[in-house]
Amino acid sequence: MSSWVKVGNKCVCVRGFKGGAGWPPLVEGTQYTIREVMTHPETGELGVRLLDMNCGLSRFHMEKGWEANRFRPLVSEQDDIDMFKALLTPTPELVPVED
Repeated sequence: MSSWVKVGNKCVCVRGFKGGAGWPPLVEGTQYTIREVMTHPETGELGVRLLDMNCGLSRFHMEKGWEANRFRPLVSEQDDIDMFKALLTPTPELVPVED
């Protein structure tokens, strides 16, 4: 499972869907919040259900969800900068120990 795919995490759609056949539209570039993480009953593919969006029922009589690969984690600009600041922090030099 992708480590970022967790309930409550925010994500951004990278592969939208115009809607139809009982599916609501999924808008590329829009931010969503993960409400539930699940796996497809036949393929085992990782999927998500989103807050404030209901996709209706599948033929398995379960609420449908979206493939997790349609999204990427939402990273704030501050998180992005903090990651690079950590690279600038000096670390103590390791000295080998003699036996």
